[in-house]
Amino acid sequence: MLTISKKSTLLGMALAVAATSLGFADEPDLRKNSAPKGKFTFVRVEYDSEGGYGESWYNYDSRTWLRWETDYPEAEQNFLFRLRQLTTIDADPEPIHLSLTDARLFQYPF
Repeated sequence: MLTISKKSTLLGMALAVAATSLGFADEPDLRKNSAPKGKFTFVRVEYDSEGGYGESWYNYDSRTWLRWETDYPEAEQNFLFRLRQLTTIDADPEPIHLSLTDARLFQYPF
């Protein structure tokens, strides 16, 4: 059984390996429609689903939301902020969302 200190060590090692493998790059040209080289980009997957009553949406805060949009983009922005704050991973601060059938998904391997 792993102790908390061993789990922390393993997590630290995994983050260090991830940070090393990503490398670093200059600021990306945002006019291009591709992933910035050397940056970790968080991609939320868009999906179709049905809720408890067979609906694929819900109403909240005067808006109709698709199921995949729950907490988007705030959850990703918070995660990426903390990732950059606590690690040396060069993370793109703006998350994106793509469907599983979008060919651009392969531009974001991490």
